[in-house]
Amino acid sequence: MYEKTKYIILILFLIGTMLFSYDCFQNFSGNKIWGISELRITASIFIIILITIYFFLPKKFKQTQNKLTIGIIVITLFLLSFNINPVLKYYREFRFEKIMTEYKNTDCEKMSLKFDSDIEKNRLKLFISGGLYNTEVAKKHEIEIFNNGTYDLIIGVGKNLNCYNDLVEEYFLTEFAVDLKAELYKNITTENMN
Repeated sequence: MYEKTKYIILILFLIGTMLFSYDCFQNFSGNKIWGISELRITASIFIIILITIYFFLPKKFKQTQNKLTIGIIVITLFLLSFNINPVLKYYREFRFEKIMTEYKNTDCEKMSLKFDSDIEKNRLKLFISGGLYNTEVAKKHEIEIFNNGTYDLIIGVGKNLNCYNDLVEEYFLTEFAVDLKAELYKNITTENMN
């Protein structure tokens, strides 16, 4: 029993430490040591120290103290929970930037190929520029909405992204008789807005 538990703790500890290290690496700032929450840093470092101390305790002592082992497992899970969300947030932001850049850099003439590929994969996208919109539209029509967060109506999402949006809107209008733009901005309430 002790051997299996030791390896479970070790694996969880290593994963938590790697997530913590990755988060610190991604948020490194030249002005600060770390650009992340001090409480989370302090708690994570404290947990890493506690778990390291646990591994240096005598084997016989650890085998007789079941509550200590359970406590270390719980503390290790705290380490994971502290650090998994920021890493997932970074991944979402990275994915958003990658897709926005990819579609922005595709010419209008080649956008129909991307559109056809997205239809085949059932991964249609709609690019909008800031403002509030009805999030129920994305769920209802199985479409992913990318909001670039700017509220400048003059700049908008850009020429190439507008070409893709036109293809998506035309597709929904001809195939399903749905006006996406009208649905996107109608009945905006606090429950279904972004």
